[in-house]
Amino acid sequence: MAVDRVEPLRVTGNIVGIAAALIVLVGVARAYAPYILGLAAAIVVGLNTAESFRDGYMPPMLVFVGVSVFLLLRLAQVKPVEAAAVRVYQRWWVALAATLIGVAIVILGGQST
Repeated sequence: MAVDRVEPLRVTGNIVGIAAALIVLVGVARAYAPYILGLAAAIVVGLNTAESFRDGYMPPMLVFVGVSVFLLLRLAQVKPVEAAAVRVYQRWWVALAATLIGVAIVILGGQST
Protein backbone atom coordinates (compact mmCIF):
# COMPACT_ATOMS: atom_id res chain seq x y z
CA MET A 1 0.00 0.00 0.00
CA ALA A 2 3.00 2.29 0.15
CA VAL A 3 3.23 4.68 -2.77
CA ASP A 4 6.99 5.08 -2.60
CA ARG A 5 7.99 1.40 -2.84
CA VAL A 6 7.08 -1.85 -4.50
CA GLU A 7 5.86 -4.73 -2.34
CA PRO A 8 7.06 -7.75 -4.34
CA LEU A 9 5.24 -10.42 -2.34
CA ARG A 10 1.89 -8.66 -2.67
CA VAL A 11 2.45 -8.13 -6.41
CA THR A 12 3.39 -11.80 -6.81
CA GLY A 13 0.21 -12.82 -4.97
CA ASN A 14 -1.86 -10.66 -7.32
CA ILE A 15 -0.17 -12.18 -10.37
CA VAL A 16 -0.81 -15.71 -9.09
CA GLY A 17 -4.50 -14.94 -8.48
CA ILE A 18 -4.97 -13.35 -11.90
CA ALA A 19 -3.13 -16.17 -13.68
CA ALA A 20 -5.22 -18.84 -11.92
CA ALA A 21 -8.46 -17.07 -12.76
CA LEU A 22 -7.44 -16.70 -16.41
CA ILE A 23 -6.42 -20.36 -16.66
CA VAL A 24 -9.82 -21.43 -15.39
CA LEU A 25 -11.89 -18.86 -17.31
CA VAL A 26 -10.16 -19.64 -20.61
CA GLY A 27 -10.94 -23.32 -20.00
CA VAL A 28 -7.41 -24.69 -20.05
CA ALA A 29 -7.83 -26.77 -16.89
CA ARG A 30 -11.55 -26.83 -16.24
CA ALA A 31 -11.48 -30.23 -14.52
CA TYR A 32 -8.96 -28.96 -11.97
CA ALA A 33 -10.53 -25.51 -11.49
CA PRO A 34 -11.46 -25.85 -7.80
CA TYR A 35 -7.97 -27.05 -6.93
CA ILE A 36 -6.18 -24.38 -8.95
CA LEU A 37 -8.33 -21.57 -7.56
CA GLY A 38 -8.16 -22.87 -3.99
CA LEU A 39 -4.39 -23.11 -4.23
CA ALA A 40 -4.25 -19.60 -5.69
CA ALA A 41 -6.33 -18.26 -2.79
CA ALA A 42 -3.99 -19.97 -0.31
CA ILE A 43 -0.96 -18.50 -2.10
CA VAL A 44 -2.49 -15.01 -2.03
CA VAL A 45 -3.07 -15.32 1.73
CA GLY A 46 0.40 -16.80 2.31
CA LEU A 47 2.27 -14.14 0.36
CA ASN A 48 0.27 -11.34 1.92
CA THR A 49 0.94 -12.81 5.36
CA ALA A 50 4.67 -12.88 4.64
CA GLU A 51 4.56 -9.26 3.44
CA SER A 52 2.47 -8.32 6.45
CA PHE A 53 5.03 -9.93 8.73
CA ARG A 54 7.82 -8.05 6.98
CA ASP A 55 6.27 -4.59 6.54
CA GLY A 56 2.92 -4.61 8.35
CA TYR A 57 -0.53 -4.15 6.87
CA MET A 58 -3.08 -1.41 6.33
CA PRO A 59 -6.87 -1.78 6.38
CA PRO A 60 -7.29 -0.99 2.64
CA MET A 61 -4.90 -3.83 1.84
CA LEU A 62 -6.99 -6.20 3.95
CA VAL A 63 -10.11 -5.24 1.99
CA PHE A 64 -8.30 -5.90 -1.29
CA VAL A 65 -6.99 -9.28 -0.10
CA GLY A 66 -10.43 -10.23 1.21
CA VAL A 67 -12.18 -9.38 -2.06
CA SER A 68 -9.54 -11.20 -4.11
CA VAL A 69 -9.68 -14.35 -2.00
CA PHE A 70 -13.49 -14.31 -1.87
CA LEU A 71 -13.77 -14.03 -5.66
CA LEU A 72 -11.23 -16.82 -6.20
CA LEU A 73 -13.11 -19.09 -3.80
CA ARG A 74 -16.51 -18.25 -5.32
CA LEU A 75 -15.16 -19.07 -8.77
CA ALA A 76 -13.85 -22.36 -7.36
CA GLN A 77 -17.35 -23.15 -6.06
CA VAL A 78 -19.00 -22.93 -9.48
CA LYS A 79 -20.56 -26.30 -10.10
CA PRO A 80 -21.21 -28.00 -13.41
CA VAL A 81 -24.71 -27.62 -14.80
CA GLU A 82 -25.35 -31.35 -14.66
CA ALA A 83 -24.71 -31.48 -10.89
CA ALA A 84 -28.13 -31.33 -9.26
CA ALA A 85 -27.24 -31.29 -5.59
CA VAL A 86 -25.43 -28.35 -4.03
CA ARG A 87 -22.90 -29.51 -1.47
CA VAL A 88 -22.13 -27.56 1.69
CA TYR A 89 -18.70 -26.42 0.49
CA GLN A 90 -20.36 -24.88 -2.59
CA ARG A 91 -22.42 -22.40 -0.58
CA TRP A 92 -21.47 -18.71 -0.66
CA TRP A 93 -21.14 -18.43 3.11
CA VAL A 94 -18.40 -21.07 3.15
CA ALA A 95 -16.33 -18.86 0.84
CA LEU A 96 -17.06 -15.88 3.10
CA ALA A 97 -15.97 -17.81 6.20
CA ALA A 98 -12.78 -19.00 4.48
CA THR A 99 -12.06 -15.44 3.35
CA LEU A 100 -12.47 -14.09 6.87
CA ILE A 101 -10.13 -16.78 8.17
CA GLY A 102 -7.58 -15.84 5.49
CA VAL A 103 -7.78 -12.15 6.37
CA ALA A 104 -7.42 -13.03 10.06
CA ILE A 105 -4.26 -14.99 9.21
CA VAL A 106 -2.85 -11.93 7.42
CA ILE A 107 -3.73 -9.76 10.44
CA LEU A 108 -2.13 -12.20 12.88
CA GLY A 109 0.95 -12.46 10.70
CA GLY A 110 1.93 -8.82 11.01
CA GLN A 111 1.27 -5.54 12.68
CA SER A 112 -0.78 -2.57 11.59
CA THR A 113 1.19 0.31 10.12
